[in-house]
Amino acid sequence: MIFFQEVKIPIIVGGSGLYIKSLIDGFFDKDAKDTEIRKRLYNDMEKFGRDYLYNKLLEVDAESAEKITPNFYRRVIRALEVYYVSGKKISDLQKEKPVIDFETIQVGLQLDRKLLYERINNRC
Repeated sequence: MIFFQEVKIPIIVGGSGLYIKSLIDGFFDKDAKDTEIRKRLYNDMEKFGRDYLYNKLLEVDAESAEKITPNFYRRVIRALEVYYVSGKKISDLQKEKPVIDFETIQVGLQLDRKLLYERINNRC
């Protein structure tokens, strides 16, 4: 007699392009989090300003700094946090592809743009 295990298939609906990319492609495997370092970086920003942190990022990871402006301070702080915790540049880690052990099917829907914007405006 053959018994089949229950198979659960998740269905993800909606989300931004970044959200879908994170689910399907992942980001990087390195668990580089440290709340103390993050707090220190936020304190440095309050004390010395956003440009101070941005210049630190330029020193350790110019490639990331090219993609981020000082105004996106959360991304600057995250890139610095990753560097200080892991010793690796976030730009290098982002090039690594984590192993995703599942298959996906993506379905996209298209709607006439005029109708789409009309519906968006009605909701707003």
